[in-house]
Amino acid sequence: MTGSVHILYTGGTIGMREGPNGLAPADGLDRLARNHQAQSTWATPLPAWSFQALAPLIDSANMTPAHWRRIIEAVRASARAGASGVVVLHGTDTLAYSAAALSFWLKDIDLPVIITGSMWPAGVEEGDAWPNFFGSLQALERAPNGVSLFFHETLMPATRTRKVKSHGWQAFQAVPYADDRVKEQARTQVPVTCELPETMPKVGVFPLYPGVDPALLESMLDTGLDAVVLECFGSGTGPSENGAFMAALKRARDEGVLVVAISQCAQGGVALATYEAGQVLQGVGVRSGGDMTREAAYAKLHFVLAQRGLSAAERAEVIDLNVCGERSI
Repeated sequence: MTGSVHILYTGGTIGMREGPNGLAPADGLDRLARNHQAQSTWATPLPAWSFQALAPLIDSANMTPAHWRRIIEAVRASARAGASGVVVLHGTDTLAYSAAALSFWLKDIDLPVIITGSMWPAGVEEGDAWPNFFGSLQALERAPNGVSLFFHETLMPATRTRKVKSHGWQAFQAVPYADDRVKEQARTQVPVTCELPETMPKVGVFPLYPGVDPALLESMLDTGLDAVVLECFGSGTGPSENGAFMAALKRARDEGVLVVAISQCAQGGVALATYEAGQVLQGVGVRSGGDMTREAAYAKLHFVLAQRGLSAAERAEVIDLNVCGERSI
């Protein structure tokens, strides 16, 4: 790869050090990386790289959509400055959420962006920090323009990847499409803008479970949500005979809250028309999220609701589209 790669460090385990209350984000990762590169041979050849810490560094458990803005703006600034690629170092707990969010807002960018992290801090013997750090720099050579996720020697689609292990090397896994043929349609063009809103929309996630209390959904709506990711059973069913729960969904529809159903199952997605219990959800305004992951659905709703030039009906239609590889069609 010609040109310099820019590394954006947001925090996370990869640069943490042990403190009085456990591991916490710390400065100095760039110095450790330079020293390691100078003493190692496995990491060559590598592109030239520069480094920027996005202060304040955070544990990714504290990541919010407001932090996405900071990362997106930093990536775009790197592109304007002439970077040939960008690597974002991020904590693993919410890495898949940020990867999906960056994919939507950077879908128009004309350079490869890789987001990665590690399960062990840099300096831990036999850990994964340096393989992921330097592996990402090498992977930029084969990465497509836009955002990809790199972990454990594997380049993965940022909108189709989830964290599946809390410990171990292979912590992330790409989720297959419900219909494998959509791989050829992973860059469907839609009339949307990548301009960031002044304030991020307010999106919630509501998981269903046997005996779910409708008052919990009502209380979420009371907070002024703009959209809800509804995590349904199986192929998209819910407590259709629970009148209070259905009333809460009707309230969401009437108040213009976009409710998108996804499946709690790891693969397959939802098909709301399959069962009566799913069709009833459709009847009160719930929209299918197809085979989107929770992370992709959550990020996409932020992106869709930020489209100020679209009507409510047009925003709902965009949910059905495959914007950047997040869902089957």
